[in-house]
Amino acid sequence: MRLSEQIKKELDRGEKIYTFLNNKEIKIIRDTIRKIYINDNEKSSFIWEKLSEFKIKQDSEAWKYISDFVKEETCIVFFNTEDDKNMIKLYSGKDLKYMLEETYGYEFYVTDEECTYLICFNHHDILYTCGRAIKWLELL
Repeated sequence: MRLSEQIKKELDRGEKIYTFLNNKEIKIIRDTIRKIYINDNEKSSFIWEKLSEFKIKQDSEAWKYISDFVKEETCIVFFNTEDDKNMIKLYSGKDLKYMLEETYGYEFYVTDEECTYLICFNHHDILYTCGRAIKWLELL
């Protein structure tokens, strides 16, 4: 079962509102992320290993902070393409928090529809922030 299918089951169980992005929307998000945040000279399959400008915080509980940044905004959650190519749109930080509390064991990325920030939590318990999320992380 794909990661997004497991997450879908949990979001349905929690009666959360979400949307799966279509292929065109996914391409736009991935292309924008690549253009803004990725150093194409880095050869890796993980986005977090290719980030060009970022701040980090190592903390096994750091994933809990992300919903405080998102607040009541819409966000898009996605994964390393090797794990799952789908992207899920959530409509609040509260729903994101629910998803992250009820599912676990995977690397994920969070952004908004305009890609004004990028946040990643990886398997090393490192929270990466880019764009407007950098200043937020500095204040934690």
